[in-house]
Amino acid sequence: MAKMGYTFNDQGAMVGVPGGPQVTGTGLFSALQKNPALHELAQSYYRTAFHEGKINSEEAPTTRFTKKDLQNPNVAETWLTNSSEIMRKPDGTAMRDQNTGLPIMRTPKQVEEYNANFAQALRIGLDSLPESQRMDLGYRQQGDNVFMRYLPDHVLDTLASTNQYNPHQIASLRMLSRTLADSAGPGMEMRLFYHKALTENKKYRAFEGTEKIAVPYGIEITKNNNVNIKSVDFAQLTNNYLKMRNRAPFKDLWKTPDEFTQDAHTETGRGVQR
Repeated sequence: MAKMGYTFNDQGAMVGVPGGPQVTGTGLFSALQKNPALHELAQSYYRTAFHEGKINSEEAPTTRFTKKDLQNPNVAETWLTNSSEIMRKPDGTAMRDQNTGLPIMRTPKQVEEYNANFAQALRIGLDSLPESQRMDLGYRQQGDNVFMRYLPDHVLDTLASTNQYNPHQIASLRMLSRTLADSAGPGMEMRLFYHKALTENKKYRAFEGTEKIAVPYGIEITKNNNVNIKSVDFAQLTNNYLKMRNRAPFKDLWKTPDEFTQDAHTETGRGVQR
């Protein structure tokens, strides 16, 4: 999932921390009309966007963490708060090797099991809800993937009560969900940090990640037991539009990039899936 330990506004000021103040929206998505052509363009963009565990080939990692970095408590407690690779105490602090000072890591198999259990616990919580409440969440299933606009507090409370899962992950999902549940004002840009520690062959290497300014619009649980924050990078989406605006069916639909951006915000507010 997006490593949302901390959130910032577009001026770089921190606006939220796990377990801290609720992030509020900006009122971008209010009673605007859906545009089918934009929907098609957005879907095309979403299909090419990067997914959890991958760094976009167009974006070099912005941060790499050496062993020396990981010995610094501020790294695990700031950048890597939501990492499933790092084992944590019930209070959320990283467990550390007494000799090296390094965080104690789960094995790749344990990481897979942890993620599967976390995703399954969320699925069970959602399945227990009445159909009407799932509709309120924007819940929909596509194949083995499940999408919802936000997660209700009591589902997250159930996970927290087991003391089996990283409390930072739960706090981040709670903070995001409370923002997205506010239908009058989702749409705040957040500074997200995506990272990976395992190679495609499921072997450890140094943590690396990239920051991305994007607007979250929902949460997805995949068939591979990833819990992903669904978001859109409006700057990149607008750039894609500018490259395609003279082609059918996009030609003459919007007079200016600002008109396109307004419609793009509308689509995101509706929880478009990529």
